[in-house]
Amino acid sequence: MGVPMFTDRFDESSETDILRYAAGLIGKSLAAVAELPASELDRDRKGKGRLGNLVEEYYFGYKPNNNPEPDFPKANLELKVTGLKSAAPDPIRAKERLVLNMINFQEIVNETFETSSFYKKCQKILILCYRYDKSKLEVDQVFTENQFVFRLVEQELSVLKRDWELVQDKVKAGLAHEISEGDTFYLKANRKGAGGDKDLTDQPYSLTKANRRSWSFNTGYLTALIAGAEPNAGSLKIGEDETFEQATSRRLAKHLGMPSKELFQQFGLVREGVRLSKSARYDLLVKILSDGGSSVRELQKAGIRLKTVRLKHTGRTRESMSFQSFDYCQIVEQDWADSEFSQALEDKFLFAVFEEDSEGVERFAKAAYWNMPYEDRMKAQEVWEETRLRIVNGTYVFPQSTENQVAHVRPHARNADDKIMCPDGELRMKRSFWLNQRYIEQVVAGL
Repeated sequence: MGVPMFTDRFDESSETDILRYAAGLIGKSLAAVAELPASELDRDRKGKGRLGNLVEEYYFGYKPNNNPEPDFPKANLELKVTGLKSAAPDPIRAKERLVLNMINFQEIVNETFETSSFYKKCQKILILCYRYDKSKLEVDQVFTENQFVFRLVEQELSVLKRDWELVQDKVKAGLAHEISEGDTFYLKANRKGAGGDKDLTDQPYSLTKANRRSWSFNTGYLTALIAGAEPNAGSLKIGEDETFEQATSRRLAKHLGMPSKELFQQFGLVREGVRLSKSARYDLLVKILSDGGSSVRELQKAGIRLKTVRLKHTGRTRESMSFQSFDYCQIVEQDWADSEFSQALEDKFLFAVFEEDSEGVERFAKAAYWNMPYEDRMKAQEVWEETRLRIVNGTYVFPQSTENQVAHVRPHARNADDKIMCPDGELRMKRSFWLNQRYIEQVVAGL
């Protein structure tokens, strides 16, 4: 079956007319409006980005390609298709990140942001959304009225440009293999492929091969574009000539050194006769950063992991840091690069530190952004690999904090009955990966 030619149905040079034609998908599935070959109705045909490719070919009438130009070059307009799903308490959120275009390590070192392939291809992006239903084929997913054009120049351009330049600087320094999503705020350099040898590529200033990566917007950023800000969300209000870090420091500055008790009272987090919530310090930081709001718009968009740390006056922490409990059966089928733990450690963190003084008074001591160094991610990988191996071998005694400088495994269950199925058919207590207490102390000391 040949590629349909639909250019008589819309003006390729007109953004307005392309939008008019795209609106024909609203409330319908691709299968309902396009003539598809039988092979595309096969339930075994799956893959990330596949629906977007099918929309390009069978609705707009052009073959998907790796052309550095936008999909509609005459209108300077790129096309992206993304899924939406609902999950309480959020009425709507993006199903997954929005992958933009590949990063070419050989070329990026000779570009500026304004001359980059990213800027040329993604100045304007037509985003079409569908309501994700896992029970349906991709071609039967129903498109929503959430259709809009993302315009790069109307977004937080200074943050996006700085993100791009941070990745460029790493490539110029011969450190493309050390790139992490946590290096940046809004514009992410996510890994492509499962991380095996076949997914590695050359970089210009080092003999070490690096993971292939592409530019993307994470789910938080994409959700904010689609759904807008939450009703009670607050903002850092990043100034035009301000960095993300500077705006955060400005918000926090006048509260540093204050006793926690006074801050809890000031922001209405304590009530007579009611015990202080376990999340009180987290809630306090959110209120400070958002000027009293229930969330911080910029932190959500950037996918920042806000973590509070409590220190004794000796500098020792009160606890290790946990991550989401893992699925024993799932972990044996994964590669490190695909694992939730690996992805979590690529995120950027905002640490807020509360420390007791010599008289036992806890004070808000400091806060800073942090992402895990490459060498430490490799040490955490050792723990993940060893954990996977022990599950495969049926040995359910996992790495302890004495075995690795960075991470360990221990229970993460509500109670003794909070169990999950293992590959050997037995139910065992939920466990998760934890960053070691001593490791957290070292991180905090260096902030």
